[in-house]
Amino acid sequence: MKVKSAILTLLALCLLIIGCNPVSPSYNRENIKGGWIVNATDGNPLPIEQWSVMKFNDDYTITVESIVDTSGVDPQWGTNTLSYSVYCCDMNIFGNIAGIWGFNSKTPIDIKLEYALSTDTLTTLAITSAKVRDKDITPSISDFTLRKLPAKYDASDSLYGIWQIGEYRMQFKPSGELVLYTKTGGNQWEQMGSDDSYRKYGSFLVITTTDNPAFGKKGATVSKMTVITILSPSRGIMEFKDDSSNHTLTFISPN
Repeated sequence: MKVKSAILTLLALCLLIIGCNPVSPSYNRENIKGGWIVNATDGNPLPIEQWSVMKFNDDYTITVESIVDTSGVDPQWGTNTLSYSVYCCDMNIFGNIAGIWGFNSKTPIDIKLEYALSTDTLTTLAITSAKVRDKDITPSISDFTLRKLPAKYDASDSLYGIWQIGEYRMQFKPSGELVLYTKTGGNQWEQMGSDDSYRKYGSFLVITTTDNPAFGKKGATVSKMTVITILSPSRGIMEFKDDSSNHTLTFISPN
C-alpha cells in the first residue's frame, strides 16, 4: 500500500499536458518546454511542502524535482527523470521511477492525459488512464494545475548575501551553497553544520540542511519548502512563509 500511495503521489505531482491549437499546434508544443510548478489538485491548493517542479526539456525528457520521501519523517528534495510525447491535445508520460520516494528498484509508469485548461502560464490537466508496472490503477485525483515559471526562474542575484533571522544568519552563495551561523556572544558567529544548500524556482525556495536542529533535524538531512513573499536587499528585508509560519530576515551584507 505504501508503494501504491507513493505512485499516486507521483501522478498528482509529476504530470503535464498541452491543448490543441488549430492555427499553430507547434506553438503549444514549444510552450510546454521550460519549468512549471505543480501547486493544486482537483481545484484545491496543495500545501507548500507538497509542491514540485517539472522542467520539460528539448529532448522530450522531464526533470522532476520534488520531495523524495512521502513518509513526512525526513523529507528530502531530489530529482527524477521521465520521458514524454505529445500529439495534438494528448500527452503520454512514461519511464521508470528509480530510487525516488524510498524505492530502490525501478518502477515503470505510463500515464495518458488530456487538457482541461491550457494557457501560456496556467494549465489544468486531466488523467485519462494510468499504469504502474503494466497494471491499470485508479489515481486518487482527477486533475491538477500547474503554473509556468519565468524563463530565468532560478536566478538568485537578489538572494545572494548574508541575512539574519533572530540569533541565526543565512549566507546564500551563487553556487547554491547555504552556510548557516549561530550567534555565540557579542558579535561572534559560528558556522552550523555543513553540506547545506538551497534551490530557487521563482518565489519558491527549497532549503536543505544536514544535522542542523535549528533549521532541520539533528543527525538527518531535511528539506524545507517555502515561498518568498518579499525580497528586497535595497530595503534590507526578506520575508518567506511555509505552511505553518512566516519568517522575516534582515540583510546584513553581500557575500
